[in-house]
Amino acid sequence: TATECLYYQPKFLRWAGKDPHFINILHGALHSEPELPTDLFNDVDSSGKQHMIIIETNSTSAGLCQMPAVWSIDPMGIYKSVIESAFNDILEKADPLLGGLAVVHYTNVMESSGYAAALAEVAKEKVWLVTWKFDDPNPPLKWLHQILYIRDANGEWHSIRACFRMGMKTPWIVYPLITRTLVMNPVVTCLAGGRNKMMASRAYELFNEELSGSGLTVKYPKTLCNLKKAEIPTQIKQMGGHAVIKSPYSSVGSGVYTITNSKELQNFLDEKHHYDNFLLQSLVGNISWYKTLQPEQYYITGSNPGVFEDNYLIDFRMVLSGCKKGFRPVCVYARRARTPLVEDYRDLSALNSWDMLGITLTVPDSTGKLIKEIDRLIPLDKKTFDQAKIDIDDLVDAYVQSFLATIAIDKMSSRLIRDDKEFNYALFKEMNPDPMLLREIDSSSKS
Repeated sequence: TATECLYYQPKFLRWAGKDPHFINILHGALHSEPELPTDLFNDVDSSGKQHMIIIETNSTSAGLCQMPAVWSIDPMGIYKSVIESAFNDILEKADPLLGGLAVVHYTNVMESSGYAAALAEVAKEKVWLVTWKFDDPNPPLKWLHQILYIRDANGEWHSIRACFRMGMKTPWIVYPLITRTLVMNPVVTCLAGGRNKMMASRAYELFNEELSGSGLTVKYPKTLCNLKKAEIPTQIKQMGGHAVIKSPYSSVGSGVYTITNSKELQNFLDEKHHYDNFLLQSLVGNISWYKTLQPEQYYITGSNPGVFEDNYLIDFRMVLSGCKKGFRPVCVYARRARTPLVEDYRDLSALNSWDMLGITLTVPDSTGKLIKEIDRLIPLDKKTFDQAKIDIDDLVDAYVQSFLATIAIDKMSSRLIRDDKEFNYALFKEMNPDPMLLREIDSSSKS
């Protein structure tokens, strides 16, 4: 039922309190995973019924800096609230003899520093803020005997008892699956669906089977998993020529290809790809592009015509925080695509559909440097709420979909842990047989 889901307590959290070595890989979304951002579309089905559907999830924090301030009295606002409600549960279980606290990030300095400042105030101690780069030949962090160490400006190393991990690509290369330093969020949540779109789809499918008959379901586009590149053209043809190809482990819009014409498909086929397997989803397109509406298909409704002269695709990001009392939303905002949707499907053959269907604000400039197009951000405050074309019912629907997706991935995390408290490599290989990904995980576990 909805109430049971709202107060869902991960099974493996009970083990976490008994075994400090094990808590890092067995914490769940409710207590120890403070935030799971979900990206959603507000769409309609073939009968015209409106739905919030899950497009993507992430197992690391993202988006709080885009949220309008809620508590003007406390300048730390939501950052402090998240630390107090979720990370405190981890701090209580961390071994104080292991060392200090740290926030490790890849590129998001603004949000990471917000968490570091809030954590320092709540914990009443120094917090290390560390930038990790994949191309750094001498990175400022290392793992020794499953403990994280941070190097200071003088070259001295400091052990860390608990670490707040911000987003980075391929975190399973940087963070061990089993650690004594408590990492929030642990890499198993990334592999179980927080970063791994392939496993997220499997997680939703399995959880929907559990929810059968309850009236609840995780809603997401029709998805085909573990496809080789050579299989994709045939599958796209069966989908009517429109689809979305995803490299399952990418983020920030990279590795996502919207296919609406033969040129876009050929560009994908000509490109060299790091991973062997791909995920294929039905395209959530403009409803005017389709002569016949399909029962299992979702369609874009777009932006508010009273605000924008043209019709834009808009998505929503909702971030939940988990504590002992259940899930609560702490952040929500919207983003619009670069260019408006065309109304006639015949125009798609000559256009770059990503400009109409790609939502991410982080894009490369003319030199290849990543920049943020903040003008496409829609903070859901009093001034801009009407741009999003949603109401309170839609926000509730987004909240429900977000915590259902969170539970699904948490349950998948539990499946990936064996009774002997080790990562179930054999099961993961069976569910996600991607040779390159498996080599990366295997190499990291042996390093």
